[in-house]
Amino acid sequence: AAEIALISTTSGTITIGSETAGAMTVGGTADFGIQNVKLISGDTIVDVAGVETIIAEILDLSAVNGVGTSGNPLDIQVNTLSAETSDGSIYIRQEDNLSVDTITTAGVNADVDITLASADNTLTLSGNVTAAGNITYTADHMVLEGTSDAGANTITLVPFTDGREIDLGADTEGK
Repeated sequence: AAEIALISTTSGTITIGSETAGAMTVGGTADFGIQNVKLISGDTIVDVAGVETIIAEILDLSAVNGVGTSGNPLDIQVNTLSAETSDGSIYIRQEDNLSVDTITTAGVNADVDITLASADNTLTLSGNVTAAGNITYTADHMVLEGTSDAGANTITLVPFTDGREIDLGADTEGK
C-alpha cells in the first residue's frame, strides 16, 4: 500500500505526492470535481483494475517510472490532461472528450497510449506529445492541433468504433 506523502494546494491546484514519494495507487474513485489536480510520484501512478477513476477539471501527472500499464491504463474523467515521465510509459483511458495539453515520456521504449473508450468522443491534441517509444491514439474523432513526435518509432491512430473512419478535425464526420 502506498502512502500519500504530501497534499497541498496552491493557486487552486490540489497537489498530491512528491518527487521522492513511492508508487501511487488509486484504489477507488477519486472525485475532485472541478478542481485542478497534480499527482506526483517518484515511482509509478496506477489504479486498481476496473472502473476506478480520477475525476477533475485539469489533471497533471508526473511519475518517474510510468503512468498506468498497457494491461491496465489509468482511468480518468477530466477535461484537460498533461503528463510526464522520466523513465516510463503513459497509458490513459477516458470515457468522454479529452483535451491533451502536453505529454512527454523518456526512457527506453517509453510509449504514450491514450484511449477514449466510448463512441463518438473527440480527442483534442492542443499541445505537444513527445515519446521515446510509440504513440497510439484511440478515438472516433481527433483534432490534431499540436505536434506528436515519436522519433524513429510509430504513431498510430485507431478508431474506437470498429470499421469506422476517424474524423480528423471539426468540420467533417467519419462514417
